[in-house]
Amino acid sequence: MNLKRFVTILVFLSIVLCSRAQDKNISTNYFFEGRSHIGFIWPHHASIRYLQRGHVPAFEIKFGKSTYGLRDWAVNHNYPDIGLAFYHANLQWPEVLGNVNALYGFMNKTMYRGRIIDLSFDFQLGISMLSKHFDVDNNYYNIAIGSTYNAFFNLGVEANWKLTKKIFLINGVSITHYSNGAAKNPNLGLNVLSLNIGLKYYFKPHNINSKPEKLKPKSIFDSSIIGAVGRKSISPDSHSFLTSSLILDAGYYASATKRLAIGLDIFYDASIIKRMEKAGISDYSSIDNFRQGLRFSYEMIYGRVSFSIQMGSYIFVNWSDDGKLYNRLVMKYRYDRYILNVGMKTHFGRADFLEWGIGYVFWNKMK
Repeated sequence: MNLKRFVTILVFLSIVLCSRAQDKNISTNYFFEGRSHIGFIWPHHASIRYLQRGHVPAFEIKFGKSTYGLRDWAVNHNYPDIGLAFYHANLQWPEVLGNVNALYGFMNKTMYRGRIIDLSFDFQLGISMLSKHFDVDNNYYNIAIGSTYNAFFNLGVEANWKLTKKIFLINGVSITHYSNGAAKNPNLGLNVLSLNIGLKYYFKPHNINSKPEKLKPKSIFDSSIIGAVGRKSISPDSHSFLTSSLILDAGYYASATKRLAIGLDIFYDASIIKRMEKAGISDYSSIDNFRQGLRFSYEMIYGRVSFSIQMGSYIFVNWSDDGKLYNRLVMKYRYDRYILNVGMKTHFGRADFLEWGIGYVFWNKMK
């Protein structure tokens, strides 16, 4: 997929966003934003330090809208901006790393709103396409990226300077990550730290002066069950292995935007026996592909969508090379009692596998 196709998709999705977001009673305030980035590849593993070949230039184009007055959940998050965006970066080694194109959704949440300047937190999640990846014959220098299509993840903090009622000068710092969640090896991933500057133009004057009354949660406690599947690779020359997860969860709503939960995870990872064989372990059985864990979650709720950070500990396992602890980053979409779940299971930053799941809330105590 080339640059023109990416931009075309962005424009099409932006038109869809406009048409779906029309409200007869509220005047939606849309915006365009353009930014330029300059940064560098951060070698989070010493083995990829040689991939640094110079400063990484990038740009992004955003189209979005203010949620002021549009959504109940936005009240508790100080009316964030949401939308779709396109990103392009030159990784400064054409033959090995190539370029990155990404299409993603974003949420820009204001932490401080002042008369001249707003301070905000920017979260972005989507899909990226890298023009170069590892190939055992033609590109064995690229040990960071094993596939063309990868997840795109970005976190940033920024200042929004009010030049006029419609125009804002944006500058900030961000970290951008590309990887495929161990679906195909190698998968060390790439991190780019960068400074950015740009302009945001609202179609209408953008003034949010009120301090809204926070909404209260509709539920106090709930419990759910989720089943998820995935695939993982353990070496560039291996086939992919099936993974699955059974996720039991019980949570307490500390507020309308925060949920605390504990849970039990049962994992099946068909690669474990293969790794035990490679490690010279002969005393194993098929049951060793199963692992159990106890887990704590902190979940941030944005209407029907939520994001959670999870920390867990394995119990009763024979394979311990991954360590005792595991982590998850999870995105959920909940409609009534039904759940769509996408998770990235890791061991302290080292991807294990992606989880694609569906679930059901079987108990819900209303307030």
